[in-house]
Amino acid sequence: MMNSGMMNTGMINPGMMNAAMVNPAMGNFGMANTGMSTGFGTDMSSVMSPGMMGGIGMAEKKASPYAITQQEADKYSRIYDALDKGRIGSITADQMTLLLKKTRLPDEVLGQVWELADVDENGNFDKLNVIIVLHLLIKHKTGIPIPQSIPLDLKSAIEGFLQGKLISPPVAQSPM
Repeated sequence: MMNSGMMNTGMINPGMMNAAMVNPAMGNFGMANTGMSTGFGTDMSSVMSPGMMGGIGMAEKKASPYAITQQEADKYSRIYDALDKGRIGSITADQMTLLLKKTRLPDEVLGQVWELADVDENGNFDKLNVIIVLHLLIKHKTGIPIPQSIPLDLKSAIEGFLQGKLISPPVAQSPM
């Protein structure tokens, strides 16, 4: 059962309240907008809308600077497919070198992404790793640094894409 801040008495746990909930100017002590019972016999909806808690106990998810869009993944996938003409499931180190050199980025940067992508150090790159490399290089060109390791959210999004799932649009960052 999900903990909604309710105690066994059906009343709201005071530690779970925010300022909007106790502002008398809001009427009903702000409770009508929460979908929770005040415990004083007020008839309130039993369904809580997302976002009505004003962030209580919930961290706002921000977009990763490495987030990938469906269009980007499609574009990188087409680049990979053009290189893997024999459909063997990977491209060679020579093919990857030629691809990376086309970016005209410094060898230091190219070496960083190579190390991230060639995890088994065999010099072969599958579609997942090629998409990661291309995306990180494009992000680097926009001023985002190459990460020390492959961001898990990026890897998960691309793995889902390769399984035929659509990539959700990145969550917009909000000012702090």
